[in-house]
Amino acid sequence: MTKLKADEAKMLELTRHLIHLLLNRQISSFLEYLSDDFVWIGDYDNLYTCGKDAFAATVTEEAELPPVSITGEEYSVLTHNRRIWVTYGRCTVGSEISDVQLYTKIHFSFVWRVENDTPVLTEAMACRTRDDVSEPDGAVLQSKVLGENLRYRQTIKEGALSNTGKIAVKEWSKPETHYLMPSEIFYIKANNKRCFVHTVDKVIITGITIGRFDGMEGLESFIRIHKSYLVNSAYVAKVRRNTITLTDGTELPMSRNIYSDVKKALCDNSDITDHRFK
Repeated sequence: MTKLKADEAKMLELTRHLIHLLLNRQISSFLEYLSDDFVWIGDYDNLYTCGKDAFAATVTEEAELPPVSITGEEYSVLTHNRRIWVTYGRCTVGSEISDVQLYTKIHFSFVWRVENDTPVLTEAMACRTRDDVSEPDGAVLQSKVLGENLRYRQTIKEGALSNTGKIAVKEWSKPETHYLMPSEIFYIKANNKRCFVHTVDKVIITGITIGRFDGMEGLESFIRIHKSYLVNSAYVAKVRRNTITLTDGTELPMSRNIYSDVKKALCDNSDITDHRFK
């Protein structure tokens, strides 16, 4: 790994770390990374704040709020030179109120200044995005159904709050790196030297081989049903001799000679019942 790539990886992980600190209300830890002349630009009531102390005063109440779930993470380096780095991150932030799952998508841009080989955050810009332009501007969290897949929503709810055990997926020929919980992935398809990672709302093309995904730490519940397919056992609805159907209706090919092995693996890794096998 070259020094440039190592620095990029460091800055992406640092960006991710600070976003998690901020969203999970660890304000005092977040403040440790800020310069004294830190500038915050956001889309809430305090749109512009100049100075570390002034920013700290505006987020005092944030520290009292409960942590949130963080999914759909994506990070990239926009530009840099020897002393300045500009990084970008976006994610979906979720919370639950009265058994209703609420979420919003947030984009962040960070400007870092390197002082004595130590990155210091000098500017941060944050904005919410909306899938529906008719959604009210004043809402902090927008309520939206994440599809009709109940098993997906339950699995995300169980795992998202911990924000641990995520895998990094670097996009093919792009600077973006996605951090995904295994429960965000439905299946992975290999095609030549690339893999297509299918999540609930996107398909990520990566140079990581299916052989590397198969057996990767955190993906123990994934089943190799075909030389080109790796499936999350949590989302298997029906198994036939040569196909598997997922809970969202997607039908995938399965090698006939491994039916028994797949059936055993699915029964070991999930609550699959006999009526799902045909």
